[in-house]
Amino acid sequence: MNPVAIWLLLIVFGYLMGSISFGIIVSKSVAKIDIRSVGSGNTGMTNVWRVLGMGPGAIVFVGDLVKGLLPAVIGLWFGGESLSGLVGVATMLGHTFPIFFGFRGGKGVATGVGICLVLQPFAVLTAAIAFAVTILMGKMVSLASLSGSVAALLYCIITRQSIYIICTLAAIVSIIFLRHIPNIKRIINGTEARISKK
Repeated sequence: MNPVAIWLLLIVFGYLMGSISFGIIVSKSVAKIDIRSVGSGNTGMTNVWRVLGMGPGAIVFVGDLVKGLLPAVIGLWFGGESLSGLVGVATMLGHTFPIFFGFRGGKGVATGVGICLVLQPFAVLTAAIAFAVTILMGKMVSLASLSGSVAALLYCIITRQSIYIICTLAAIVSIIFLRHIPNIKRIINGTEARISKK
C-alpha cells in the first residue's frame, strides 16, 4: 500500500479511536445516564468519579488512556515518532470532538497521558509529580491537570527531545488548555471546585 495512504488511514483510525467515549459508554451502562448531562458535563474520569464513584471513574481513566496509547504505538511502528505524533493528535481531537457523540467530548488529559507514554515515558513521570504536588497544594484537579501537562512539555524541551515529540506535546497541551478555558476562568475567579480532604 502507498505510504501516504497508510499515514492517512492511521490518522483517521486515531481520530475514530479517540471518538470512542468511555465516559458516555460507562455512564449509560452503569446508571442509564449521559454523563454530559450531570455534574460538570465533562465525559472524563473526574466527572464520572464524582457522579458514579471510584470504580466507573477508574474504568473511564484506563479506557481513555489506552485509546491514546494504542494508536500512538501503531503509528510509531509504521512511521516512527512523526507519524505517532500525528496519529496521537488526531486521537486527541477525536476524544474532544467525537464524531460518534455529537462532537461533545472530554478534555483529553488521560488520552494525552497514553500518547505521551509512548513518545516519552519520563515526561509522564514529570507530569505525575507536578500533578501530585498541585493537588496537595491547591486541591483542584483541573489546575493539577494543567500543571502536569505543562511539566511534561517543559521536560521534553529541557531534555532536547526530537522536534516531533515536542510539537506533539505542544499540540496536546494546547488542546488540554483550550478545553479547560471554563476551568481557568473559575480558577481566576476563585470559584473552581476543590476536592475534599477525604
